[in-house]
Amino acid sequence: MTEIVLHTPLWVYAVFCVMLWWGISSRRDRTISLRGVIIPPAIGILATFILGLGGGGWSIIGWISWIVALSLAAGGILHAQS
Repeated sequence: MTEIVLHTPLWVYAVFCVMLWWGISSRRDRTISLRGVIIPPAIGILATFILGLGGGGWSIIGWISWIVALSLAAGGILHAQS
């Protein structure tokens, strides 16, 4: 177990701390900009495409997951606008 912790790159801990901060700060009610809503998912989408295409292509499970995720996102956007 200590091998995993010792050989983990430092940037992983930085990403973890940022995500932890985002999670803790999202517990309180607030108003955020549209940019703040769009940027984190856009980073995730970009990373998924880069890793999916770089890993030798996509399986049917990957495509189904994408369709479900995009449908849920579209539903959330439409619900937020109404």
